[in-house]
Amino acid sequence: MIKLSSSQIAELGKRAREHFQQGRLIDAAETYERLSKLHPRDPNLWHMLSVVYGTIGDAENAVRCARQTTLLAPSVVSGYRNLGHFLFQLGRAQEAEACFRKAVSLSGRETMDLGNLGAALAAQQRYADAIPHYEQAVAKNGNDPALHYNLAASFHALGHWTEAARHYARASQLAPAEPSYLVNLAGALRASGQDEQALAAWSQLLQLVPNDLAALLGIGDIYREHGQHTSAAQSYTRAVEVAPGEIDPLIRLGLTHLDLGNTDMAQACFRDILSKHPRHVEAQYNLALSLERSGLNEAALEAYKQVPLGDHGLDLIGSQAGMLEKLGEFAAAHALLEPLIASGVAGLRALDSFGRLCRHFGDCDRAIESMEARLQSGSISEEDQRLLHFRLGTLYDRQKNYSEAFKHFESGNRKKQYRYNVADDERYVDKLIQMFSPEVYARIPSIEPVADVTPIFIVGMPRSGTTLVEQILASHPEVYAGDELPFITRIANTPRVYAGRTLCYPDWLPFLTQTDCEEMAQAYLSELRTLAPGARYVTDKMPHNFPFLGLMHRLFPNAPIIHCLRDPADVCLSCYFQDFASYHNYAYDLAHLGQHFCQYQRTLAHFRETLSVPIFESQYESLVDDPEVRSRALLEHCGLSWDERCLRFYESDRKSKTASYDQVRQPIYKRSSQRWRNYEQYLQPLFDALASVPVNTGTGSNQA
Repeated sequence: MIKLSSSQIAELGKRAREHFQQGRLIDAAETYERLSKLHPRDPNLWHMLSVVYGTIGDAENAVRCARQTTLLAPSVVSGYRNLGHFLFQLGRAQEAEACFRKAVSLSGRETMDLGNLGAALAAQQRYADAIPHYEQAVAKNGNDPALHYNLAASFHALGHWTEAARHYARASQLAPAEPSYLVNLAGALRASGQDEQALAAWSQLLQLVPNDLAALLGIGDIYREHGQHTSAAQSYTRAVEVAPGEIDPLIRLGLTHLDLGNTDMAQACFRDILSKHPRHVEAQYNLALSLERSGLNEAALEAYKQVPLGDHGLDLIGSQAGMLEKLGEFAAAHALLEPLIASGVAGLRALDSFGRLCRHFGDCDRAIESMEARLQSGSISEEDQRLLHFRLGTLYDRQKNYSEAFKHFESGNRKKQYRYNVADDERYVDKLIQMFSPEVYARIPSIEPVADVTPIFIVGMPRSGTTLVEQILASHPEVYAGDELPFITRIANTPRVYAGRTLCYPDWLPFLTQTDCEEMAQAYLSELRTLAPGARYVTDKMPHNFPFLGLMHRLFPNAPIIHCLRDPADVCLSCYFQDFASYHNYAYDLAHLGQHFCQYQRTLAHFRETLSVPIFESQYESLVDDPEVRSRALLEHCGLSWDERCLRFYESDRKSKTASYDQVRQPIYKRSSQRWRNYEQYLQPLFDALASVPVNTGTGSNQA
């Protein structure tokens, strides 16, 4: 080896530093290697060589050199920091931990060393051990966002959501332009049940990253879980636009349309997925479900048959049996279900279908026994428990075991996650009354009636007899039963822009022009013509169209409006006993039902009494007491001649897609009247909420 003079060695050191400063890292490494051989016991040379290798990304050589540094200078903290850092890069967290512990002891617990030790422990999934070190680091330097973030991540990993959210929030405050902090903050807030704050975090993220898919989906999820399905659909629609090739946003959008009762739009989402991924099982299954919810039972049955067993397993058989039962093919449905029930391996859908079917075969005791056993097993989801509770409630009610029936209905309703706020409901009705003032109403243009098709609007509370009224009308040869149509809701809830402002219903009412009204009317009528080509009259029995009555009368002045009424306690109890397929956030608590009923009555009273919208009122109890007289009056109001088939509506081949599908197969019966008396002892919250409802809920000039 050629021996160098001290000046030559100094020149080499200078050259190595220059190489490093100029970014010529390979030259720097070669020069420092040469120097380390000349001075093998100089810890500074080994330290610089480890830094150079670390900068290059050669962690193995960086570790070799840093280890030599610690051997030559065992009391210098920087050597242990570097060695721990390079070991950590190599995934050798346990060895890194030992280095960082030494650094902590040498530095007097400096912030950097505490944070590094926490990171090494967290990398070993020893989050509980990491947290105290992170907390000490944060106590020393509370303005370091990375420290708060790492501390939050350890709390997050342990499921300590509140603490995690607190430190994610602090990290985000300190570094507001960092999207990842907001992503994790929203996740922790969601997990801790702070959905309103999570919504704010997602919204803040969208300000930073307007097309962030996770934020759009997260916002949609929160809205959907809180029953704000229209807002959820808007967020999911944006997600689909942002990521048109992604399946998950389309699945969520389709399911939300199902919640809203927009079954045609739900089908479009699932068909879109299947056009690109024909064997996507979830899309196949949900398409079948959408067809079922549309009342297209034959098509739904065929669609369920196309779904491979896969994750849905035996419940596909239950779904097929459910379709057969709705089609009135009881023996075929029973044949599918009997082997599953007998063997005890029936899925939840099969149990539910058997519960619907059992009365036709005198087998309801066995259905109850099977469902109770499944509930007691404790191995089913909250959603499946809800399904069984509602079905058991119905079966016990049929057996007149009212205490057991109510117990199950109450349990089923408690498992519904929708939230209702009466103050929001009141504010909405206040806004309706304000915007539908007589002055504004008089200025809304009225459209000339068209000759080819006339809608018949049937509104009211769900379970108030809307299906019965529609079935009577649809038995007339001039009437097509449209069922629950989403068209008015979709038209009314579409935001409109006036004078540069985007307004939602009912705020845009004062600005409507003749052209606006004509476009809305034509959009609706076009849907009717597509649904029922050539039909003279088409019923639209979406019960919750009642907030749009004033608009509907202006757009279709010749369209009959029928308001279905029923004893308030009976109608609310019937809603409480119904596991609605679509969104009814007020229906799962007796007090909420009564409160919503009051707001519904306020709305109807305003349209009927203040604005004199012509409304024909069909009282359920009067209709079942004297069906011919009341049915004649109903048809007369609609401008239809009397037809005897309207009294024999149960002989029609038409299938209802609503919860009343089984009732329309039967002649009118009276057993639903005064049903609430069987449950009177449980209904005080409902009675208290209904106290402000007038005794005569069927006021007005046209009453059936």
